[in-house]
Amino acid sequence: MNVVCSYTKQIGKLCKLDKKMSRHSFGTTICLSQGVLIEILSQMMGHRNIKTTQIYAEITG
Repeated sequence: MNVVCSYTKQIGKLCKLDKKMSRHSFGTTICLSQGVLIEILSQMMGHRNIKTTQIYAEITG
C-alpha cells in the first residue's frame, strides 16, 4: 500500500467516510481541482493504468 492510500484510509476513518469516498475526495477535491497533473495523481494513487485515474478527471470536468 502506498503512502497516499494509507493516509486517505486513515483520514476517511476519522471523517467516517468509506475508503472509496475518501480516495475520490482526495483525487478530485484535493488534487485535480487544484491543478495536479493527472499523471502525477495516477502515480500517487498507485493506479497501474491511467484510465483508472481518468475516472476522477471525468468527475471534475
